[in-house]
Amino acid sequence: MPRRHLTVAEIIGICVLVAWALTMIVPDFGRVFETYNKLDVQADNDARLYRVVGNDRTETNDWIDTDRTPLPDLLVMFGGLGGLQYVLPSLKTVTLYVFKDGNTTAPSVKTVHFPQPAPLDSIGRVILALDQIFGLFFVGCATFLVVRRPGWMSWGFFLYAIWFNPGQNYVLYAILQGVPRLALTQEALQSIAEAVGYCGLMLFALRFPADETKGFRRSIERALPVLAVLLVGMRWWSFLSVFGFRTEQITLATYGVGVAINFVVLAILLSRGYIVRSNEGQHKTRWVFWGCLVGLSAFVFAEINASTQFWNWMWSPSEKELGAIYLVSAAVPISVLYAILRHHVVNVSFTLSRELTKPLLWLVTGGFVVYVHGKAEAINNEFWNGIHNEPVLVEFFVVALAIVILVLLKGAIDLLHDGLVHYIDRYCFKRLLEALDQLVTCGSNLETAPDDDAIDRSLVDDPVTAFNLSSAALFRRVDGNGPFKRMPAAHGWGTAHLIELVPEHPLIRRLPPRDKAAPVAVKPSDDTKQMMPKDLAFPSAAVPLFRGKELTGVVLYGPHTTDNGLNKDELKGLNNFAHTAAEAYRRVELERLQRQVKALQEENEKIKATIIITAPDPNATSPFIAPSSPSSRSG
Repeated sequence: MPRRHLTVAEIIGICVLVAWALTMIVPDFGRVFETYNKLDVQADNDARLYRVVGNDRTETNDWIDTDRTPLPDLLVMFGGLGGLQYVLPSLKTVTLYVFKDGNTTAPSVKTVHFPQPAPLDSIGRVILALDQIFGLFFVGCATFLVVRRPGWMSWGFFLYAIWFNPGQNYVLYAILQGVPRLALTQEALQSIAEAVGYCGLMLFALRFPADETKGFRRSIERALPVLAVLLVGMRWWSFLSVFGFRTEQITLATYGVGVAINFVVLAILLSRGYIVRSNEGQHKTRWVFWGCLVGLSAFVFAEINASTQFWNWMWSPSEKELGAIYLVSAAVPISVLYAILRHHVVNVSFTLSRELTKPLLWLVTGGFVVYVHGKAEAINNEFWNGIHNEPVLVEFFVVALAIVILVLLKGAIDLLHDGLVHYIDRYCFKRLLEALDQLVTCGSNLETAPDDDAIDRSLVDDPVTAFNLSSAALFRRVDGNGPFKRMPAAHGWGTAHLIELVPEHPLIRRLPPRDKAAPVAVKPSDDTKQMMPKDLAFPSAAVPLFRGKELTGVVLYGPHTTDNGLNKDELKGLNNFAHTAAEAYRRVELERLQRQVKALQEENEKIKATIIITAPDPNATSPFIAPSSPSSRSG
């Protein structure tokens, strides 16, 4: 199906939405470098006050009188929903009228609160900076996809990314606190963005990976506009706290609907990735499923903690911890981008079981460093500040200590990682180890290969058998600087497919030099003449063959017959096998030259044996001189 181009209306819509997303994300970079203020109280969406001391929130029985409290001060408490809020350093006081002890029949009491600086420590600033960077990354990935592959699927993901990204927007709402009309307009836009984002995620899941819907999925797709209207109404209701409505329950209900939508999305991806047995897009769907399982869960948990008091009974994470949880939601765009842009994807089980072991170990180590940092802060607050009042030195000491700990633990983490990988391979990827061992054995057999044809067959047939590949073809130079001819030994390639690669071919030009020899991924754009095998047989990796520093051939290997791409261990095994084959070609050529030399020597000996060199006889008569007559001798 040919790709369509974006319409003018779509381009304008993308530009407007991206600009709005940047308007929300970029201002919070200011908190990385400057200190903003916070109040000593927070309010839930029912207008109940909570005393805040450090990271601890204590519930009170005091309620805000929303009728008497000025609207700008109400927006300080409820801008973008209740819970954690920041204010600009220029705001000196916040006036709240409060019903003491929940007695709404008695006159409310005027209370004046003075915002205090809330500086972030060094780790908190790093986490916030990463949140904002990952927020921009999330929006950038979605924009790239919708521009490159416009369609309902990519548009759904784009609309989801505009709001549901890790970027924080506290500073934007702090700026809007003094402009109530703009603040209320922003809340209305947020309501629409959240509703459309949830429906966009559902649309993406229903259409992934081929951007089409069939059967019951089409019926669900038709119901999405109704769901969007329902969500907009619920979220608008949540923002009515500033007008005296108690909306904590409707806020939780809205998040509950969001959680339910996430479960439906995961169920759709799970059914298409694991339950329905079809190779078409199955492994890509598994990648998206695991990315969404991790990323969506983290984002929803962090959002509920930031805007409601729902989790207070179990755990009330600090702002720094919430920021770290938001970071995990970046798993969504990473998995989606990888699944869509890669023609063949690596088995997600391999990546989850092996490739994430070291990051998880570093995550545990990072948690330990954060714990040490917290203890050092406690010591600083209890002892050091009271004596020397030099917290900057303590911060420097803590950061230096963290760096030292990381350096010391790096070696231990590497050893532990290697041990974990060994046991994971042994118990989870036994078939992979057997295939790699089989390929090593095949490489040893190349030492006795009699000719080039035998090596050609081994380069194609042995990896296909060991790794259960869908296709393989060898292109090799048969003369000096000519094109790379496809050898007769091929699997999954027919007579209608490509028969030669010229040195100027994009795939050949992307191959690394001899000192950096390694496989490269084959891209659909490499099929310049549209003559490579299609679908499952389309090549996944190109493995170069060198003779000295000269490129003499390339082997194109397809993915597994299950549509899994080749993982890095398999690529490394194929690269080593190609190196062994190159040595075998060199040995066969040397043996051929030796046989030719030997044959020439034997022929030379035969020629020598047939040539008899004799000295001339002085008494011999020349045939050109007439013999003397008897008369002349006697006369």
